[in-house]
Amino acid sequence: MSCTGATCSSTDYQGVTCDGAFTACPSTTSCSGLPLCSSLENRTCLNLGATQSCCRRNRTDILVCSPTGGSGTEGKWLYY
Repeated sequence: MSCTGATCSSTDYQGVTCDGAFTACPSTTSCSGLPLCSSLENRTCLNLGATQSCCRRNRTDILVCSPTGGSGTEGKWLYY
């Protein structure tokens, strides 16, 4: 059997072609138990630099507590 194409990984979501048959990578992303990113985005957070995994378009994404430019330790959840 000869195989060509990208190897499966959680970053490229490609597949492999072996003897002319394409096989897609299995889905490795899961939003199970994660909050929707849209429910957190731009909301106040208190721990600057903290990250939060969330679900965006059926894929796992990351928000980071980013400073808003004002004084103090408050920030907003923004995409990493």
